[in-house]
Amino acid sequence: MQQADDVLNAIAGVAVSSKSGDTSGDDSSKADTDNNTPTALAKKAMSQLSTAPYHPKKNAFSSRECSNVCWALAKLRMAPPSAAVPLGRVVKDTNDGTNDGTNNSTNDEASRQFASMDEMSLDVITSSLQVRKKLFEEARNRKTGGAAAAGGWIPELSRLAGKVLDLIGMQIIHEYGLRSRQQELDGVNGNSNGSKFNPQEMASVLWAFAKAKRGDDALFSPVAKELMRATEYELQRGGQGPKPQELSNTIWAFATAGIRGDTQVELVKFMADALDAGEGQFFGFQFKPQELSNTAWALATLHSKRGANTATEAMEDDGIVRVLRWVAKDLIQRVDSFKPQELSNSIWAFSTVGFGYDETCGTNSHNDYVHVATTDPKGDKELVYQTLEVIAENSLLRLDKFKAQELNNMAWGFARLGHRSERSEKLFGGVAQQLIQRTWHFKPQDVGATLWSFATAEFFDYDAFRAGAARLNFRHIRSFKPQEMSNTVWALATAGFAPQHIRAFDTTLVPGSQRPTKEMIGKDPITECFAAVASEVMRRPHEFKDQELKDVLWSFSKIGVRHPALFQKMAKHIVGRNGRG
Repeated sequence: MQQADDVLNAIAGVAVSSKSGDTSGDDSSKADTDNNTPTALAKKAMSQLSTAPYHPKKNAFSSRECSNVCWALAKLRMAPPSAAVPLGRVVKDTNDGTNDGTNNSTNDEASRQFASMDEMSLDVITSSLQVRKKLFEEARNRKTGGAAAAGGWIPELSRLAGKVLDLIGMQIIHEYGLRSRQQELDGVNGNSNGSKFNPQEMASVLWAFAKAKRGDDALFSPVAKELMRATEYELQRGGQGPKPQELSNTIWAFATAGIRGDTQVELVKFMADALDAGEGQFFGFQFKPQELSNTAWALATLHSKRGANTATEAMEDDGIVRVLRWVAKDLIQRVDSFKPQELSNSIWAFSTVGFGYDETCGTNSHNDYVHVATTDPKGDKELVYQTLEVIAENSLLRLDKFKAQELNNMAWGFARLGHRSERSEKLFGGVAQQLIQRTWHFKPQDVGATLWSFATAEFFDYDAFRAGAARLNFRHIRSFKPQEMSNTVWALATAGFAPQHIRAFDTTLVPGSQRPTKEMIGKDPITECFAAVASEVMRRPHEFKDQELKDVLWSFSKIGVRHPALFQKMAKHIVGRNGRG
């Protein structure tokens, strides 16, 4: 405790000295003022802390130790997301034309800004002392029988974890920025500075920051560029490129963190080029099924977040298609090696970007999306058709091993891609049986999406639809989101499965004595489903998108169910909303 107090006093002493004395008058006072800037004071404090007795052994962390720290903090879920505690970044004025790699475009509202790395390090030290102080206070209170604020140190520890991650991230940005600047000046692609982070450590760091939700382009882009640059350098020297897991984790981190940009597109192209050059192998290594499915998921996720008419669309689409072709070929060759989650993630990726989509099956308002551009649409369609046939046959034998979400993804992918065959029909039948047998394992999202898939694929199994509809009852309807409700009633109406009590909601033409009671409605899952959805739409219409409202109203009309109260409520909602607009 005494050492902590000494450190705190050292920091405070530097700060106090900056405020003492009169700074007006001669030139010497101006020099003192220059030395009392935040950057100078932080440097002075860190210099003191780097000497005995505060820091008798000044050993820096190795790159492996830094990556391990990041991995551990992310795995323990200790660090808060950047939405709760803004990222810490060093922002320097570079009007003098120099650039040391620090981030100079950070948004004031989106980050905690520091004038130097020393100042950022002091902030970490201060937080660590605060954690220690709170821990001692709580221990002292417990020992003396006083009232202890149980866990009062936990929020400060969480903030400290985030600050440690930010400090490591900023050090990486700084180091790689300097290296990139030096390479630009030298005009070479050499490794003169020596890469301190190897590919495994780079991937581990990005994984950790993505998992902790504390990543940004300022960190991710330099690391990805260094990964590609170091790989090129190693290959020129006859060395080895990164392993599949390292590249897979890197692209997964970009997708999980939602970071798009030129570097991300270059990374996709880098991966596609390597797979093409190695005939499906990555620098001599074969991807494991999990690595392939994670990569496919990441590519599709990043593509789905792309804006319209970006300058790199063609390059990104080309890279995605070339990678997914190798994923499809690998699925055909060793489908037995893929676990249920890996199969469902791969199909989800194909369908999300429309890879191999069969346009002959047509589209509807629910299945109209942008497809990834390809130079060989016919060849890709044939490849994906063969892949889905293999998956359908293989999966049918082990559907009981699939989780509800994986079954949902499987059915959704087949429906979105427009795959129709005898095997796919059997697969839908198997998924339907799982829905009937494990109805309550299906979450609201799984129910709506699975029934939507059945209806889109024109697979109309009454028992399966009835089982799914049973989940949308008066007791559980509030756990369903608007899209899940609209998808369900749309699917029921498309399949032609009408409520048993079709006149249950007609309060204008049917006398109350002739309408069923709530108990009677509850005995028919489809009637109760429509009743529960209608009640929620009227209760919270502002939460529904226009398309979702249209789908609900269309569904009631399609199967001939009159519900005057629902339609009147929606008319008032739409008119009132437009009036306010």
